[in-house]
Amino acid sequence: MVQEIGSTGPLGYQVSLHGQGVGPGMVIYYPRGRSVLRQQQSRAQEHTSFTIFVPPQNVTISIEPLQPREGDTVNLECWSGSSNPVAYIVWWKEGSLLKDQHQSQTVEAAHGGTSTRSRISVPVTSADHRSRFTCEAKNDAFQRSVQEHVILNVFYAPVFVTSGKVVEMIEGRSGEVNMTAKGYPEVHTYRWSKSGSFIPRRIESYSQLPGVTSDGAVLHFNQVSRHDSGAYTCVAQNAEGSASATLTLNVLYPAVIFNITESIEIAEGESAQLECSADGNPLSEDTLTWRRQDSSGTPLVSINSEPGHSILTVSNVTRKDAHVLECVADNGVGPPSVRAAHLIVLCKYCMQLIIS
Repeated sequence: MVQEIGSTGPLGYQVSLHGQGVGPGMVIYYPRGRSVLRQQQSRAQEHTSFTIFVPPQNVTISIEPLQPREGDTVNLECWSGSSNPVAYIVWWKEGSLLKDQHQSQTVEAAHGGTSTRSRISVPVTSADHRSRFTCEAKNDAFQRSVQEHVILNVFYAPVFVTSGKVVEMIEGRSGEVNMTAKGYPEVHTYRWSKSGSFIPRRIESYSQLPGVTSDGAVLHFNQVSRHDSGAYTCVAQNAEGSASATLTLNVLYPAVIFNITESIEIAEGESAQLECSADGNPLSEDTLTWRRQDSSGTPLVSINSEPGHSILTVSNVTRKDAHVLECVADNGVGPPSVRAAHLIVLCKYCMQLIIS
């Protein structure tokens, strides 16, 4: 039989024990913890003093400042509930242990126990927004622990996930690009512009018209033309500030020959030069090539080319060089563009004129 005869609180009791088997080393279980009987029994008295070992029942976390902004240093404090023996505290961030980053102290707590206080200081950036910090407390007498966590909300101006993005589209096609920015509080305004002129908002009734429109963070391209190419600027804004990002649209279109030496007369033994120019996107040194019309497309050499312009030189011409030549523009976008050039060779005894 156990009879309570005096109490100093849940952590320390004096009881009177009667019956067979009463003695030091007994263990008594309580709902809130395991009680280990101390060997302090007095034969002159029919009672035994013992101390209850109790784990920390809870932890409490506080944050200062309550609304941290990017660049602030956040102080997180954690208090453990009264325990015996003293509890020790560890901190976790997103499941990773924060070693040697906190300061701890102990104070007397309720019912003769001890409370542990731990503090960490964390410089925060936008990357720390919605981070989970966990305080865990336990003592050496028990295998279990108690935890509490907080989610850190960091106030920061908008940040674009991507900037300087380049988008390629073929002329006549449609598409859209999302340039959503992160921020806390959430971004409430997006503004799009090109060369200082604002891009109109997308309206459903006009959504099928060719051109560029915007809808929040999304830029819509409908049947784009080469004139839509260029840099577009997006400005995102929330209560903390604003940020801008650039999107470059590169509209691809087929190469088309707009100028060629259509006919040239050259004396036998001299050199002839034929020029060909084309517009298109993209253009490279390989965009323009030359060939003989009647030689199954055999390419010609001795070419001086640059993007969009090519010069074919035929040295020391003979009457056998008199041909219809073709300039071919092909940039891989759409069908090739082909135009003819006539090389006329003059000689003393003959003139051979090649007519297409």
